[in-house]
Amino acid sequence: MSTCTDSVARYEFYLQRLDTLLLVEVFSHSARIRSSRPTLSPVQQLAFLNHLVAEGFIPDESSILPLGSSSPDLVIQWIVDSSWVQVPPCVLRCSRLWVAGFWVLSLLGWAGLVAVVLQSS
Repeated sequence: MSTCTDSVARYEFYLQRLDTLLLVEVFSHSARIRSSRPTLSPVQQLAFLNHLVAEGFIPDESSILPLGSSSPDLVIQWIVDSSWVQVPPCVLRCSRLWVAGFWVLSLLGWAGLVAVVLQSS
């Protein structure tokens, strides 16, 4: 039985202008970029790759070639896949509290209006 001993570095990015989440997984001889939506054109993908190299997320020794080809040092794989996107538990907890508070205030407001209508009749 063989086991995978590749160490994985994971980085998450949010492109606000395109409303797209990106997950970059860097292995020893490859990189996988998962996009939550298919909003990046090939030119934007290449610009993003060059930005990753310039910032040091992907090793400098890999020469980034145009999309569709791969360098001998590093293989880059683009995937449109949103299965990795998860809502953080603290956001779920806060949103549930907000919704519960909204319902309580709505019911109290409704009960108050019903009381006013019944008092006036």
